[in-house]
Amino acid sequence: MAEEHKLFTRKATGLVRSIGISTAVILALCNVVGLGWQKKIFQAAGWAPIGESTYFLGMHPIVMAFLLAGIIILISVYCFAVLSAAMPKSGGGYIFISRILSPRLGFVATWLQFWAVAVSYGIIAVAVVEVIFIFGKRAGISEGVIAFLQMPWAMFAIGAGIMFLFSLIASFGIKQTGRLLHVIFWVPVAVLVVVYILFITATPESMEKGVIAIYEHAPVVYTKAAITVGMADIGKTIGYWGAVGTAILAAYWAFIGYASATFVAGEVKEAHKSLPKALFISGIAIVILYMSISTLLARAGMMVGKPEGADHSLMSSVAFLNYGKVSQDPELAKLREENSKLPKKTRLKAAEVEFTWAQDKLTKENKVVLFSLGGESLFTQSGRKLAEEELIRIGQAGLGALDSSIAEVNAAIAKDKKEGNEEDVVKTRKLARLRAVRGKAAAAPGAPAEEVEGMDPESLAAMAQKGLPTIGGWMPCIADIQATGIGIDWLMIVLLIFAALWVANDIPPFILTSSRMIFAMAFDGMLPKTLARVNAKWHSPINAVIFVSLVSVLGAAAEANIFGKSFPVISSGGVLTNTAIWDAIFFTFCALACVFFPIRKAGIFEKSPFRASKSTVMLLGILATAGNGILLLVMALGKNGWNLLGLKSISDAGTFIFSVCLIVAGLLIYQYFSSSSKRTGVELTTIFTEIPPD
Repeated sequence: MAEEHKLFTRKATGLVRSIGISTAVILALCNVVGLGWQKKIFQAAGWAPIGESTYFLGMHPIVMAFLLAGIIILISVYCFAVLSAAMPKSGGGYIFISRILSPRLGFVATWLQFWAVAVSYGIIAVAVVEVIFIFGKRAGISEGVIAFLQMPWAMFAIGAGIMFLFSLIASFGIKQTGRLLHVIFWVPVAVLVVVYILFITATPESMEKGVIAIYEHAPVVYTKAAITVGMADIGKTIGYWGAVGTAILAAYWAFIGYASATFVAGEVKEAHKSLPKALFISGIAIVILYMSISTLLARAGMMVGKPEGADHSLMSSVAFLNYGKVSQDPELAKLREENSKLPKKTRLKAAEVEFTWAQDKLTKENKVVLFSLGGESLFTQSGRKLAEEELIRIGQAGLGALDSSIAEVNAAIAKDKKEGNEEDVVKTRKLARLRAVRGKAAAAPGAPAEEVEGMDPESLAAMAQKGLPTIGGWMPCIADIQATGIGIDWLMIVLLIFAALWVANDIPPFILTSSRMIFAMAFDGMLPKTLARVNAKWHSPINAVIFVSLVSVLGAAAEANIFGKSFPVISSGGVLTNTAIWDAIFFTFCALACVFFPIRKAGIFEKSPFRASKSTVMLLGILATAGNGILLLVMALGKNGWNLLGLKSISDAGTFIFSVCLIVAGLLIYQYFSSSSKRTGVELTTIFTEIPPD
């Protein structure tokens, strides 16, 4: 009976080699090039807004991060090429680590990688929705639809629907999924050519014209607003290489998936020959694409919006106002702490404490400070603060425009009262603030309005009331500015399709790779055997696909922020941190497997159709291991990673603790199935000595 169970475990997988080299290349390109490359440059610059004159050799920190990470990735690609050519089986890195290093290590490392990919699958599904509401207004979608799409539960529900659709297609096998990939890959590639042309032809005049035409404010206004709320001060504390270290987290996450073809190696035709070619073609193309498009994007954004004597431009300010964080005023923090100690009946709401403090600062100390109304974005807050400061500075010249804004808010409040609506606290406080600013402006000595660069009293009054319009921290937003600047103001419709498809075409590879990891581990008996079952008609591990889809719900919930943005693990920031670090752990051990491959699997190594000498392979494996390990260390210690050196509380360590729990869970699962296999008479030593059959 035990022997029968052993034979069942090692029977043919049921998977069929049905895709060629072109699909394998597109699989990797789609897996990698998607959400990350469109906004990572803004995220990295927002986290570390250093002065642009400090760039080493003129390279934006994210471009340098893409270069450094790219070198490590390409060395790692060689390791994967050597290993996959010798062992072209579904499961990729799991096979390499478990057969060369240790079965337990292989399971736990792949368990982490599975979660990184499966959770990212959910993130990407919701990101498709985000793309629509980010670019929708410019593409002509109604504000009502956009407002609905921005609701966390709506984002989550639609993302789940997208996940269901793609999971259904994946259930019909890799061949059908490959056909879908070709369609949703070549369409955005065609638009990408247009984007390159737009960035190459960008000029200061066209970029300036585009920003004013779309957002009704000059680029310099955005930079001034960002500087007003501390962008430059924060940047001075970081330094170029510190910014590069911060950007590594964003860059490495953007490279996730470069070895995706190896996970489906058991379904690639002549994999021992075609996989190495596919890996190198896609790897080199990705590094070139990331560095070139980021350089051109940064160049276009840095052409405009630099105030005299400042070291930041529109590029830096858009990044900071989208993704940066403003330090809390110590005095406000103290007031909040004191308020929290009061009895509930007398305790004020946080927003009320902040507004009262800001109002007192203005009326009593003549100081304009940052404050928010109704959870506004940093664009709105910074724009309002800048406008208030400038209106007070120009004095009498701005009173007429201020009176018009005050009348507008008054009319809105009167309308609410007439219609019997409850008092709108935001409008009431906005009115109080505008009146206070008017009083200060009337009493100020005043300066000529023309001295306020890029702004007039009317635009300042509008900013004091409404703040600055948001410029999205995404590549298509800058492309749209340039297109509008040269008269192609309808192009955002095309750019919306471009952005959405580049995000959506991530999804099929994520499903395929994560489901094949689960399949491979279940095939070895380390997970329930039902997850290794393959549909006879479609040659697809349908149960594994279903399992992946269920896990990916966590990523969808995180990206939609259904539990709030500050939730320690199930939020977009927490998931980004963990998935990148889990990925780094997995690839570090994959590279280490390459180091020991010529020694521990000498027979297979000697027969491999793609390899260099034993010493060369081991040397490149050591370099890849060191490179991935260093990146892992940078992310584990960095402030935007686990921040292990700066943890001050349990909540700060939420993402790290979750990872530890996941590792412990992996060890327990491995131990359970390992013990279960021994009880049924299966010889695990034999299983992990052999390479799985086709």
